[in-house]
Amino acid sequence: QSLIDEGRISSNCMIGPVTLQPNEGNRGGTTIINSTFSGYNNDGCTGNFDKAIVVENDQVRNAVFDSKHTLIGNTFADSDNRISACASINNSADGWVRYVTLEDADGSLSGVGPGFFVQDEAAVTNFVDRDQCIEFEGACLLFCPSECLRLGIVKISQDLTTRGWSMRIVDGEKSGTVDRLKIWFDELQSHLAAQMPVNLPAPTSGKYTISFYDSSGALSFPSFANIALEDAPSCGVGFDESQIEFVYPDPHESDRCDDLFKYDDYPNGIHGWQNFFAGIAVSQDASGSYMISTKRRKSDRGHVSLVRNLDTSCFAQLGGRTYSLTGKIRMVNADGSYEASDGTSNLSPKVSVNLS
Repeated sequence: QSLIDEGRISSNCMIGPVTLQPNEGNRGGTTIINSTFSGYNNDGCTGNFDKAIVVENDQVRNAVFDSKHTLIGNTFADSDNRISACASINNSADGWVRYVTLEDADGSLSGVGPGFFVQDEAAVTNFVDRDQCIEFEGACLLFCPSECLRLGIVKISQDLTTRGWSMRIVDGEKSGTVDRLKIWFDELQSHLAAQMPVNLPAPTSGKYTISFYDSSGALSFPSFANIALEDAPSCGVGFDESQIEFVYPDPHESDRCDDLFKYDDYPNGIHGWQNFFAGIAVSQDASGSYMISTKRRKSDRGHVSLVRNLDTSCFAQLGGRTYSLTGKIRMVNADGSYEASDGTSNLSPKVSVNLS
């Protein structure tokens, strides 16, 4: 009521649209079925309040759309006020959303027939019949009748080494590029990954290849990469993980696989190290060697673990090679004194290596 009193919305406007969050992740998403929408064609309603369904523009993680929503059997009294993704695409404080796709399984959302709403991004439209797609005025989306797309989420390390990277998808003569966009959260956090979605039809060549390029445009690999396909859309399975192949750069090129810590650039930046909400600092010891430490202690709600992702493509391509990992760990008390450890107690530092 206060917004009406202030003249910020019309008294004839309803409470607003149903919002679809761009970042529900695998097996998430919103289901809207057998619902009736009306009252959205009032000229006094502005912004998102004149649309029945909108793609949310708040708390957008990684600035990408990675959700599968289900919209079936709905009725819209106002044919021009059904859906919009304009706010998320063009006005999101957390990063303008890219690669939006929404299935219209029964044609009730478009009023045209089954198909997909897609953002006009080459990473999507290069793989469909773009000429057959219809521009929906006020939606910032195209509607592509009879297209069938499956969502997959490629996860890569979100540490600073992958800032400015891109992912290239190829199907025969078709190709598209997905950018590793702005990270919504701190890039030093080890519990998160950068999400790079793919929205693709069945490959005409029988398979897709996916390659990664660093900020300089060189073929690279982002420490790790894996893909998880969302549940198949209503229109069909399309393709599965066996039809996706990651492209590795040459392991013998330069010293790429000789020094797995090659991204470190002390004191200019901490590029490969991450932690869990502890914060990371770089300093030098008496000998001038650089040290990495956490800024928080366990007594200060700190998680004192440090994580480093190594280039797994080197392991995959150079079977039988032996790597030596050496280093020193020091525990420092709040008063600056060192904590002694026999290496066997629960207080002793531990190093673990996980391969996946």
